[in-house]
Amino acid sequence: MLEVEQYATSHGAHVLDDLSEGCETFLVEDLMDENNALSVHKLLVTLNSRLGSKAEQYVKKNFSTVAKSEEFLKMSYEDVKILLSSTDLHISSEREVFHAAMRWIEHCPERTKRASRFI
Repeated sequence: MLEVEQYATSHGAHVLDDLSEGCETFLVEDLMDENNALSVHKLLVTLNSRLGSKAEQYVKKNFSTVAKSEEFLKMSYEDVKILLSSTDLHISSEREVFHAAMRWIEHCPERTKRASRFI
């Protein structure tokens, strides 16, 4: 550990940037799957990572599976609205988007107030 600390202090912020980028790359390439893609995307966007768009592409490409995840049901109204209105979702038909919206709405009874905005 002492060697890492010495290396980091002698090379400054560059080391932290490289370390951060390495962690972000690991998240996207090795850990992200359909069950956690939404959280990984949100984290990378929060960190202002260049990999945020890669995570977003993954979510859109795997929409059918991601939309069935628990994470999808926990998304905020704004985030669901943005995702469902994307024109580049990989879907076989608009029914997939409709069913995803209905699943999200039915998961939480208070959401029925906003149902008309989705349907």
